[in-house]
Amino acid sequence: TELRSQLASTTVDLAAARKAASAPVRSTAPIEASGDIPKGTPKRVNAQKVFGRKHKLLNFDITVWDWDGPNPHVPAVDPHYVFDVNALSLLLQAWEQGLNAWCSGATGTGKSTLVLQACAHMGYMCRRVNMDADMARYDLIGKVDVRTVEGGGSETYFSDGIIPQAMVLPCVLLLDEADAIRGDINYAMQSMLEGNPMMLTEDGGRLVHPNPHFRIVATANTVGSGDASGMYSAGVKVQSRASINRYSVFIEVGYMPPAQEMKVVKSHVPSISTTLHDTIYQFVKLYRTAFKQGTITTPMSPRNTIVLGKIGSFYEGLGLTSHEAVEIAIGSNVLSSADPADVDTIRGIADKVVGGTVDPTEDADAP
Repeated sequence: TELRSQLASTTVDLAAARKAASAPVRSTAPIEASGDIPKGTPKRVNAQKVFGRKHKLLNFDITVWDWDGPNPHVPAVDPHYVFDVNALSLLLQAWEQGLNAWCSGATGTGKSTLVLQACAHMGYMCRRVNMDADMARYDLIGKVDVRTVEGGGSETYFSDGIIPQAMVLPCVLLLDEADAIRGDINYAMQSMLEGNPMMLTEDGGRLVHPNPHFRIVATANTVGSGDASGMYSAGVKVQSRASINRYSVFIEVGYMPPAQEMKVVKSHVPSISTTLHDTIYQFVKLYRTAFKQGTITTPMSPRNTIVLGKIGSFYEGLGLTSHEAVEIAIGSNVLSSADPADVDTIRGIADKVVGGTVDPTEDADAP
């Protein structure tokens, strides 16, 4: 009986140890000022309060940062940005549990902006790096360099790359275009993706230990398995499953509903007329439907929609009708940059909207 009791106690202790080992470390110790980074203090606040959205998916505490002065590594808050609560909740819980996140979606859906604006509201530092084909190992890891010393001589030293610099800070490392990473670069990052110290063999085997608040987010048009659509095949590479497996939370970021998108346009172009607003709305709605169905392969982002509003309002101010202004806006912004195979379809959508053959009363989502 005594042996069974001891075994049961040991089992409980082991379970508690495993739970403690897997729990994320939430240090509340401040970081001291260094270089251009001021002194910072972490604190726990409910996500609903931080983001100004009352929602059950945001009803948990997160770590935010108070800085003693301006921190150039914290993104600026965009007052016009509208969060997708589902995507935001997944991102925040990944950070809370110390999990690597992968955000995927079409061009212009706001994958990177989601991360940057989350950091902005939380006071979280963010180091953003574009993982294009020109990104070399020494850019990320570091290299041996030469510098001049007093007296005119020279000495060699190891200059840390982006990853060692970011790992020691309480920051988010944002890997943009992660599905374009070369294989050799991916393998060099594996220890970091596992949450382990990174050994710098080029610097005598020095170990770089990650800060307890260091987090990793990748963004890409795909989830690393290649591009079946053909839209991104020029830059996308099939990533090693071993590397993809080191990401735990996959977040699909889609385009916001057209009605919500037009609210963003209105915030950027407050003087937009009702007619121009409604015409652009109908164009965006039909365009996105065609894109989802594969009729059009050229993506159109909210950036395009905002520009349509700006160009249209400008020409309305010169005395053109709303429809004439929209035609100029679509022609100069969307049609001029579209895939030639999509031009006729896009022009057909524009003609339908400008010609007034779309009945807005049939649209339940109309703003």
